[in-house]
Amino acid sequence: MEMGHHVYLRSSAGSAYAASAARLLSVEDLAFGYFSKSTPPPVSVDFVVDDQPDFAEFHGGYAIPPFDGDPDDEKLWKVVERLRR
Repeated sequence: MEMGHHVYLRSSAGSAYAASAARLLSVEDLAFGYFSKSTPPPVSVDFVVDDQPDFAEFHGGYAIPPFDGDPDDEKLWKVVERLRR
């Protein structure tokens, strides 16, 4: 939010999985909501981070490797670095 963005997490495994991943990584306080990828989110999207490069590129976003459950995963920090530029 500090940089003018609201963060929503979506997962093909569903909104409950997205929420559990946020809790595992201790970032649930940063997310405004959780959604399944099976339906479009009820919000406008201006930047996408996804593990499917074509999807991310189509939405002008950034592709990262899939989350594998590692709580020390720091791949999302690359997104923050990109947004700061």
